[in-house]
Amino acid sequence: MRFNCSLYLNSEKHFLKESIPIRKGLAINESLGELFTTSNIQASISNPSEFYGWKSDLFNIHPDEIIVGRMPKDSTLGLGKKVMKYLNDDERMTYYLLGLSESSAVGHIIPDYRKLLNFGVSGLIEDIRNKSTKEGVNDFYKSCILALEGVKMYLDNYSRLAAYLYTLDDEYSDSQRQNLEEILARMKRLSIGKPENFIDAVQLIFTMHCCLHLIGQPVAVGRIDELLAPFVNLSDNHTISNQDVIDCFWIKFGERVILDPHEATDVTSWGNCAVPYASDGNFPRGDSLNQWVQQITVGGYHSNPKSILAMNDVTIMCLKAARRLPLNAPCLSLRLHKGMNEKILKETAKSLLSGGAHPILLNDDRIIPALESSPHLQKMAIKKADIQNYACDGCYEPLLVGKSEFTFTYLPLPLVLELTINQGDSYVSAGPAFLQGKPSSYRSVSASHIKSFKHLQEIFESHLKIQIEGSLYKLLANYGNIWKACPAPLLSTLIDGCLETGRDLYNGGAKYVVAACMFIGFSNCIDSLYSIIKLCFDNTSACVSLNELLVAMKNDWGFDMAEPFVDDNAGIMRSAEKSTYYRSLRERVLKFPKFGTDAGAEDKTIQELAEWLSSLIVSTFKEVVENSSETDALCQLFTRLKKEYSTTKAPFECILCPGSGTFEGYVGWGMSLGASADGRRKTMPIASDFSAAPVIQDGPCEPSQNDIYKSMKNWDHAEIKTGFSNGAEVDLNIHENFPENELVNFIRSFANGEDGIGANLLTITCADEDTYQQACKDSEKYDLVRVRMGGWSEHFVAMFKAHKKQHMRRAYYNPPSLKTVSQSGAI
Repeated sequence: MRFNCSLYLNSEKHFLKESIPIRKGLAINESLGELFTTSNIQASISNPSEFYGWKSDLFNIHPDEIIVGRMPKDSTLGLGKKVMKYLNDDERMTYYLLGLSESSAVGHIIPDYRKLLNFGVSGLIEDIRNKSTKEGVNDFYKSCILALEGVKMYLDNYSRLAAYLYTLDDEYSDSQRQNLEEILARMKRLSIGKPENFIDAVQLIFTMHCCLHLIGQPVAVGRIDELLAPFVNLSDNHTISNQDVIDCFWIKFGERVILDPHEATDVTSWGNCAVPYASDGNFPRGDSLNQWVQQITVGGYHSNPKSILAMNDVTIMCLKAARRLPLNAPCLSLRLHKGMNEKILKETAKSLLSGGAHPILLNDDRIIPALESSPHLQKMAIKKADIQNYACDGCYEPLLVGKSEFTFTYLPLPLVLELTINQGDSYVSAGPAFLQGKPSSYRSVSASHIKSFKHLQEIFESHLKIQIEGSLYKLLANYGNIWKACPAPLLSTLIDGCLETGRDLYNGGAKYVVAACMFIGFSNCIDSLYSIIKLCFDNTSACVSLNELLVAMKNDWGFDMAEPFVDDNAGIMRSAEKSTYYRSLRERVLKFPKFGTDAGAEDKTIQELAEWLSSLIVSTFKEVVENSSETDALCQLFTRLKKEYSTTKAPFECILCPGSGTFEGYVGWGMSLGASADGRRKTMPIASDFSAAPVIQDGPCEPSQNDIYKSMKNWDHAEIKTGFSNGAEVDLNIHENFPENELVNFIRSFANGEDGIGANLLTITCADEDTYQQACKDSEKYDLVRVRMGGWSEHFVAMFKAHKKQHMRRAYYNPPSLKTVSQSGAI
């Protein structure tokens, strides 16, 4: 089997007679042990052009580095992945029709690295052999052993490389040769046994992390401070501090960063990363060139409910690494709760003010109750210990460490509003080709027949319910397909339930399936509903009918007057007059208070709309999952999944979680939406995640300035805090002169649930308006400026122009003591 090649060598064609799981195990084994690394060091060095590991910079050791191994190059969510081919031509066509291929692996979960540390690689192999003897040998167990043996070869080959480099006396100093000798011993030790000290533990985690990413499984790390706690006081090298080890760990994660987006290599193929169990690979990708899904979580309540806190010295080390090293990966998440340690709070503030947008801040006292109340298929309660041991996925979604598979879908709320006022049609493509728009729901009454705002809300609720049902059905209808084309034998060894049931992760093996629905464009929807009230239904301010407002938006607020809404035969003056009128309506809308700002927090109507919409989303989502009629297609799908994937030992359990996350897709999602009543033009970006909408893209770059305490009351609603169980990220921008002590106070208030600070998840980006402006002009000078992209931090200079413009227009949040005037400008 050859890498990224559809043909097999003659000597390998007999592998095609094996089952797909066995072939996948063999592909992993050969990739890790012979393609990316090699046991024949001398031969590969004498003929480097023939060895893929050298050509792709995947197999090397710097004599001064502590942690060794290499992440894949040009292998991100945006750029796709290269994996070894193992399907035959007939199979490839079969799975092509299902939206699948050898690169369909999803990753996006957190392996049980505690199990890896407890057993070691060889111990895991022995454990699986024992299980297969007891349960009966099947291809799943065989493929797991083949995959783990590939990891063992990877470790062995790195020890051989260190041994070879050690012999080059003239090349290295005595201290470098000593370091190479220690690497040799460490990698050999880890190939046959368990980690014995702190460096061992970190190296083993990074090795498995590399191996999973190399074979196309982009996974997060999990709760590193809990994982390393038993090793903190174990050291075999007193000249290297634990902080040095963590710093090196950080650098290894971030060394593949792409700073020039124009130099990126797009290798995305059909079936790539089939998150919804099928994929054509055609999702917006230019916004995720540096999304490696390398999330590390620290802090929070302990995984054992009888214990209290998980924080330890490693928590501080990670915060310091995030502060001192100007990297975008790994992405650090910090779990907060009441009564946080002051040292942690101060180090967190320092890290955020350093400008890397690390860490993400999650509130345990809100996330955990939200997860506990999430609807799920089985009637038994989810174990408290499993929920309390959550960590962030590659973006920020709270997942159950080492126990859950993950999938998600999106539901744009501005689209639901389009359907509500346009008879069930989306209208981004309204015009001569699609007339009034594309049918996307049932045909509700026309805008001219919506006589009150309450009537509009009722129609919105009905469309929302249909969209939720349809989104969940489409998401889960293909469940189980990935396993047929792209099994996950290596990752399955570290997910609870797979080895116990003898089933692959993608074949119902995981203890839980977490399926999320991301409700995006919340603030755009709130602002649009507010505009509709003021323009169409308010007795004191109404000035236009809802139908005329709809026509204005179909004509992109007068910027794109199109048939059939205008008739050129009526004369250009009439069209120009309409265009001027629609633009004047927009100017009025742009002056309205907006959700997420000081003005929005003080506006009673906006806060009532936020309470109504957040409650409606959570209650409707639960109703759809828990109270569907037996004749409903979604209910029948749930019944089929439980019947097909449940066993007497392990009932099929799917936890369904509402959340709000555009992640990096605020530009891409905006392209699919028509103009909205908040003044946003057709195809323009929407708000990121659960945040305030940015000021308009086609106007001056003058982001709003807000009091951080006053504005956070926008999100102080019960369902926003404890209903959105998959996280509802609020992205905040602050200025570089935000006082450290005041940021500590703010973080403490958020952790304690005080001062009316809403939300369950915050991110904070620290950069001035002028910094962004200068970075647009001089990318090399400002290449360390990083911003919160949604699920991760991104180097500002690595973003395309549309993303830069959206970030520069995001709202700023200031402490009460600091009044900052916006510096306008545009790019």
